[in-house]
Amino acid sequence: MSHTKTGRQGKGHKAGSTISKTLTKGPNKGKSVTFKVASGGKVYPVRRGGKKVT
Repeated sequence: MSHTKTGRQGKGHKAGSTISKTLTKGPNKGKSVTFKVASGGKVYPVRRGGKKVT
């Protein structure tokens, strides 16, 4: 069974909580990003102002 990136992130995090991760790939490599957990357990990145990144 292969694990997806979102599958790993979503496990063990309560809705409404925030997670900080340092990115390891892409143009923003090495930058720290804050993620928020939605009610369904889905993780999405947030800016400092607390707004969703689209």
